Amino acid sequence: MQKRRRILRPTKDIYLILDNLRSAHNVGAIFRTADAIGVKKNYLCGHHAHANRRKTGK
Repeated sequence: MQKRRRILRPTKDIYLILDNLRSAHNVGAIFRTADAIGVKKNYLCGHHAHANRRKTGK
């Protein structure tokens, strides 16, 4: 018999704060991971790569 897997979602809202994250590749990877785990909002502060650059999105 096959076991069914449940997709677990957070029971509380998760907010992500990224401070001084300069690499566009890291920003993009973190945004994609955050989306996959259900993060409600991403905040970029300090010096950071722009989220709408070509390197950020894949």
